[in-house]
Amino acid sequence: MTPPAVRDPEAVGAMFSAVAHRYDLVNHLMTCGLDILWRYRAVELAGLVPRVGAIDCACGTGDLAFLLKRKVGPMGFVAGVDMSERMLALAKQKGQHYGLEVRWQLADMLQLPYGDNVFAAATIGFGIRNLPDPVAGIREMARVVHPGGMVIVLEMAQAQAAWLRSLQHWYIGTVVTRLGGWLTGSPRAYRDFHETTRAFPGVKEFRDLMGQTGLFAQVDAYPQVGGMVAIYAGLVK
Repeated sequence: MTPPAVRDPEAVGAMFSAVAHRYDLVNHLMTCGLDILWRYRAVELAGLVPRVGAIDCACGTGDLAFLLKRKVGPMGFVAGVDMSERMLALAKQKGQHYGLEVRWQLADMLQLPYGDNVFAAATIGFGIRNLPDPVAGIREMARVVHPGGMVIVLEMAQAQAAWLRSLQHWYIGTVVTRLGGWLTGSPRAYRDFHETTRAFPGVKEFRDLMGQTGLFAQVDAYPQVGGMVAIYAGLVK
């Protein structure tokens, strides 16, 4: 399931640093703002309550981590981990603006700097497909979550209907690639986005991959916009 582009963690971090200044804008434009709603839904599925801990992996500029922090409250702990220093710098600025305290860390999510069974939930939004081994990423997220906690993955997927899948890849390959490249000055990053999206499996396939790890008592999948995006929720054993 490895995407065609080289998934070297440092190279991926550098690529995202190059687009960080316009990352949020491009996300909102290419999804017509739906990415905001998907993040809210992902956090609801995490089932968090005040005073617990959560970690957002490949946290980018922090939007998902901030939603987690609002759920766990002032006495809860949220960590945000990413390979891009520039993304983390922007996340820190946003956190100061919102008055939300998150612990930001530059780290490889395949080697999270936390012990076993630490968090009530681990999330990742639009980052699992960029890993050299997405299943290893799922295993690492489950490792740091205690039994009964949740692993939540929000990611691109293959649209379920053939006509919609064709439209999806045309839209990403033309509109998103050109718009993202123009706004960020880094067309390579959005060509890579197209490649990794095309290489990533459909909703049922990835749900099954999570289930086959043996780490979860239950794995549910929630397709969005005809399966072009999906939220996966795994209940850790």
